[in-house]
Amino acid sequence: MVTAKQSVPRMNAAMLILLISMGPDALRGHLEFNNVHCLVRNRKFMDYEYCYLKSINRTYKYLSLKTKIHHLPVDNCVTRFQFRNRENRRLMYNLDFKVDACKFMRDRQNVVANWVFQTFESYSNINHTCPYDVSVSCDVLQI
Repeated sequence: MVTAKQSVPRMNAAMLILLISMGPDALRGHLEFNNVHCLVRNRKFMDYEYCYLKSINRTYKYLSLKTKIHHLPVDNCVTRFQFRNRENRRLMYNLDFKVDACKFMRDRQNVVANWVFQTFESYSNINHTCPYDVSVSCDVLQI
């Protein structure tokens, strides 16, 4: 005899199998940027020379940023990412996470941070582990 508690895990497993069988078609998405904010908490430590998102036409946008770090070398860095989706003038979905950048550059185990890093890796000078003794730049990242 099957009870209600036993049927719930079977239903979750059935939904998981259904999603896996549908493959990438079920997980396809679209991401478009319309704004970027580069915030600095301590201007004595670093500042941005520039940080902007430029729109060339409706479909082609690019991000450029360059930092000026005043206290080099950097051997301890925490980076915070926030992604927000706006639908019907309400803030519906949020993704907010922090990453220890020095630890991430050593092992790259954080899946979301690795996805973000692979997006701008070829456009940036961030390519080694800590300590960093140069300012960070990312030029003409196509979005």
